[in-house]
Amino acid sequence: MKIDLRKFDLFKNSSEELLKKVLDNIQIRKEPSGITIFNQGDTPKNLYLILTGSLLVTEYSEEGKTVSHELISKGDCFGEIAIIDQLQRSASVISMEDVELGTLGSSFVREILLKDIKISNYFLYKFAGIIRKMNKNVFNLITASAKKRLLFQILHLSENKNGTQDKKILDKSLSHSALASFAGLSRETVSRIITELKSEGYLS
Repeated sequence: MKIDLRKFDLFKNSSEELLKKVLDNIQIRKEPSGITIFNQGDTPKNLYLILTGSLLVTEYSEEGKTVSHELISKGDCFGEIAIIDQLQRSASVISMEDVELGTLGSSFVREILLKDIKISNYFLYKFAGIIRKMNKNVFNLITASAKKRLLFQILHLSENKNGTQDKKILDKSLSHSALASFAGLSRETVSRIITELKSEGYLS
């Protein structure tokens, strides 16, 4: 499989020399829908590049409640935080559909990638964005109604597609249960609110 690393934000500004090293070290992994790529608490072994498909980043409370942080898809990377701080995985990642992943070993990431200033800068900006999003999520959980919290997550998770500038499209792999795990609500509450939003003409 030919991989165009320039399609990843991580490598947009990288040198040809670095890209060649990445291609020489990358391994391809294919998984079906519903597979856990790694679990919260695992020892970090790889950085992952998403070549196809989408995945859900989640945490589980001691009571078994699922809290989702992000839906990631083609062109994204994940797994870098635990490689950088060398602590256990802070979340679990589950495939939402058939996925194809490129994996780079922890030692390669630490000894080659993180020594490149452009790669390090990319991760700094990415982590700053994560912190801003988490701050906004905390604020909304404290101050917003259930309906507003769900709307915020739907807007965050949806995106514009070609020819649909006036609409946002939500990934079809996201169930009501998955949306509930993002908004801190029950599945029943999400189903009720979505029915309301459809009747009000906000969703179709």
